Amino acid sequence: MPWVAQAVRSEGMNPLFLESTGFLMAEVASEGVGEGDGQFSSNIPLSRAVVGCGQIRGPKEARELASLYVVPSFRGRGIGSDLVRALVERERQHCFTEARDMRLTLVCLSVTQAFYKRLGFTRVEDLSSLPLLQRVEVVLGNVYARFFVDNAEVISMELISKV
Repeated sequence: MPWVAQAVRSEGMNPLFLESTGFLMAEVASEGVGEGDGQFSSNIPLSRAVVGCGQIRGPKEARELASLYVVPSFRGRGIGSDLVRALVERERQHCFTEARDMRLTLVCLSVTQAFYKRLGFTRVEDLSSLPLLQRVEVVLGNVYARFFVDNAEVISMELISKV
């Protein structure tokens, strides 16, 4: 997971709680990249290059989409959106077998809100509805952003869907 940790730190994201079992990796053929040749896997063959990652972590009652990263030169190609969709579908199939609502939350910079909104997430206005650890992450993230990120606000979003 050294690649993931380095990628997460390079974007100023929270490097804590990187759970290898929760990650999906986006990879492309290392010889070149064409539209639509990204694939997701947990095991990376040597002939492929990792260009993105993301995870869902936390206990069943407080699942969080986290650590979404795409190599800058590969952004704008739908890789991040595909990663989110694949993570949500995997979560739906493997973790929510009971007939109840599935709730995923995330903590992000407000500048990425439109991206997540296109994928069905909505902003959480009442932070008291979040698990304690995520509330703390939003508060501390805003302190960090005030000093190190221009005009940024750390927010939380959620996706609620029927299983």
